[in-house]
Amino acid sequence: MGACSLLAKSPPYLEYHRDAKNALFFDTPETFLSQLEFLYNHPEERHQIASKAKAFAKSKRWHEDLVTAKVEDYRSLLKTTPKVHPVEEVPSAQNLMTYVRVGIYHMELQNHNRAEELFDNAIRQLPTYHQAHYWKRELLMRTGRDEEVLETAGSYQPSPMFEDLFIQQLASAASRTRPDRFESILEQIRDQNARFDLAPHRFNIEEILSENPYHYRTLAKLAAQCVQEGSIDDKWYSYLRWAQRIDPDNPDFKACAKLMS
Repeated sequence: MGACSLLAKSPPYLEYHRDAKNALFFDTPETFLSQLEFLYNHPEERHQIASKAKAFAKSKRWHEDLVTAKVEDYRSLLKTTPKVHPVEEVPSAQNLMTYVRVGIYHMELQNHNRAEELFDNAIRQLPTYHQAHYWKRELLMRTGRDEEVLETAGSYQPSPMFEDLFIQQLASAASRTRPDRFESILEQIRDQNARFDLAPHRFNIEEILSENPYHYRTLAKLAAQCVQEGSIDDKWYSYLRWAQRIDPDNPDFKACAKLMS
């Protein structure tokens, strides 16, 4: 007969589901009851919504993507030549994680030289330790060394699981120092939200919010635009009310709340 999802209106669900398309939503006990009655009394509509939800889930195949990435990771390891080390020279996972954790701590304290030294220690002990590579690139970008980040494109090969993050960092660095390379790098990013974050000016507000109603940078841009114009179009009310809830300290969101009151 078809099982249809009846979901609360909260970000984890609203990000991937659309009301009356692949799910139904409720935000009050009364709405829950009315939606439940609708599903009971309309089996054909219930089956249509359930079928769309199933098709959507199969199109994403998140678990299969993760498994595929893991398999590729293991295959790449099998191609490497095993090396024998004295036991005392083999770095423990705990030591490597400590290097990275303490490095992040020093990075937040602006002790950049010490942070880089710790990340380098972890990479030296295990050259394929992707977390250390990731945080070192973050440090390089924070300290204005974008060119060094771009240079890693030729010397560092991430595993499939870390490839998207690596490309996003390259795009971020290129956007500031090598606009001629930015376009080609941006096109390699599979995550739509990441592309929005890196190049929000390339997408209009409606397009971004239709994909992700909780995209913070777009909501902030929309709020600033409404404040500047001194008015809010009715179609933006629900988005801006939610924005004010997720970040009540944002001055533009506060100003929008006053415009809507």
